[in-house]
Amino acid sequence: MAVLWRLRYKLGLRDVAELLLQRGFEVIYETIRVWEFRFAPLVSENLRNKRRGIAGRSWYLDETYIKVGGHWRYLYRAIDREGNLLDSMLSEHRDKHAARRFLRRLIDSAGRSTCA
Repeated sequence: MAVLWRLRYKLGLRDVAELLLQRGFEVIYETIRVWEFRFAPLVSENLRNKRRGIAGRSWYLDETYIKVGGHWRYLYRAIDREGNLLDSMLSEHRDKHAARRFLRRLIDSAGRSTCA
């Protein structure tokens, strides 16, 4: 639950620890960081599988250059017409291979057949 709160609502580590304390669980924020590192990929994959086939017919794709952990990375995002985030990906490179990898993953998660 702590990892889901952190990912879904963009809460800080200390905020999640405080919410858990209100529910009767005494957890330090460092433990939540470790949980996030361990369980975030599993939660993300589970949510991606539940979203399979729900994407709208029209998608908007964009990319931007952001600093993550002191390193500049490219952030690719896909959003459907209703404003739902379909998928996102961080990449070191901005090239054809990174774009194709993102699009293939997006099409697979959206339940569409590939044509590339």
